[in-house]
Amino acid sequence: MKKPKATLFGATVTYLRSFQTAPSFLSLWLPLCLVAINLLLKFRHLGVQSLAGDEVFSAYVSQFDVTTIVKYLSQGNNPPLFEIMLHYWIKVFGIGASSVRVLPCLFSGLTVWFIYKVGTDFFNFKTGIISAILYTLSNYHMYFAHETRVYSLFLLLTCISFYAYMHLIKSPSLTFRIIHALTLILLPYAHYLAFFVLFIQLFLVLTLKEIRTKILKQYLINLAIALILFIPFIFIFITRFCDSTIHGTWLHPVTSLGQLHDVLKYLTNNSVTNYLVFMVVFWLVVQRFINETISSGLIKYLIAIISIFFLFYGISIMGPMPYFWEFTSKPSAMISYLFFMVAMIIFSLSSKTISVYTKVILVWFFVPLLVMFVASFWVPMFLDRYLIYITGGFYLLIGIGVSYLEETKPLKIGLLLILLLCITFETNVDKKRHVAEVVQKVNELRTSNTIVYICPDNFDYNFAYYYNRHYFKDIDDPDAKTKLRKHLASQNIYPISNTRQLDTAMLKKADKIIYIDAAADFVYPGNGIKAKLDSILNLKQQYEIPEIYRVIEYINHK
Repeated sequence: MKKPKATLFGATVTYLRSFQTAPSFLSLWLPLCLVAINLLLKFRHLGVQSLAGDEVFSAYVSQFDVTTIVKYLSQGNNPPLFEIMLHYWIKVFGIGASSVRVLPCLFSGLTVWFIYKVGTDFFNFKTGIISAILYTLSNYHMYFAHETRVYSLFLLLTCISFYAYMHLIKSPSLTFRIIHALTLILLPYAHYLAFFVLFIQLFLVLTLKEIRTKILKQYLINLAIALILFIPFIFIFITRFCDSTIHGTWLHPVTSLGQLHDVLKYLTNNSVTNYLVFMVVFWLVVQRFINETISSGLIKYLIAIISIFFLFYGISIMGPMPYFWEFTSKPSAMISYLFFMVAMIIFSLSSKTISVYTKVILVWFFVPLLVMFVASFWVPMFLDRYLIYITGGFYLLIGIGVSYLEETKPLKIGLLLILLLCITFETNVDKKRHVAEVVQKVNELRTSNTIVYICPDNFDYNFAYYYNRHYFKDIDDPDAKTKLRKHLASQNIYPISNTRQLDTAMLKKADKIIYIDAAADFVYPGNGIKAKLDSILNLKQQYEIPEIYRVIEYINHK
């Protein structure tokens, strides 16, 4: 009998198994290695791209004292936790682009620890390592690791919360009670959408008996503590919620299932090939589950036919399948698709063959995804960054699904998925917000008698950050925004929002006018600024700076 040839993977598995006699390797050293790899990859291009958009807003506000930060942010949609943390960070490390991005990068790198630990502690090593590697190779999370905003912290706190929550189900201890309580306290101060996390966990406690009998009292105590400590912000939250419900948000309502499936595409590195393969893997998991849990042959085949139909339905949204694509735009088709998904989730939650921990992960990902999608037909909130807190559940579901399909078999599907993400992985995901180039172009064009107009007017933070850092850091005045505008006005730079703010007398005296269009029509539809300038000035040149910026150079009629 011939001795079987050792494969690279087989040798690797044997090597890893030899470490199982030393628990510290799989429980400590391996997750530490994963964190280190994440940080190395995410630090690589940390300061390459411009600080832009709301990143600059966070950096600006974080310069205030803590009391002012809380007061300033209470007027908008941002709780203050991240900016308070950033406040103390920049006191030590400064306000440079690389410096302020280290903090979100650290949060993003630490998240892989908890994804791995959830996978290994409640499922198996294969689930943990696949989930952790897929997360590590995600361009979506690389993007948010390089963004000075709350989102990477939001995901980290969510993953810690579910890790502690599942440990309470497994074997309640004082340590995990405290950790879980702390996450519930901190989450709403990180992002208002964190109430979805609290709701998901409460939903699980109330609907699943195996959870309710173990942690109902403890969860309600932790939830009560979190809500009591959120009282200082509860009126602000209710006001913002009512305002968004009545007047809508800056987002547009969802119109098709394409936006729902975009989420899967984002999480698989924005690749159609990856999207199609991951869709098929999800379908294989569903098929096997149906075959193993439904005894009736007729029902089994009926569900199989429906699931095949909806597989093509999902593929058609991104792939070249015209007939199915036309079908996806019909309301009846969307409703039936969503109904099928909800029915499968309910069936899974009621199944005795699925572990309680798998049910937790299913609810973590699918329930807020579907609730936010359906709600966004009326109150738009369906945006990739607003869904970041469910993405830990996504990678864990993939790990669970691959482990379920392959069990004792060699890892083939898992390696395929890892390879696909590896091929499409980038350590420098282009944000397409090159503010530094905009300011550089303006400086090249302007003369001593040039007027610069900027629209939208809230682009002033971005412009000032790269134009003159002193203007950006000069916040000692109680009304710092006014002071920033005065600094810019001293250089003939004026942020505006409409044509009424164009000073025609001043325009006549200038020999050159530069208009910076930073997605002006999106923020202020029908503002008419460019049309007005075109009518009274000579257009000399227009410079496009991908993806949304235009620097338009005019000369006067003389």
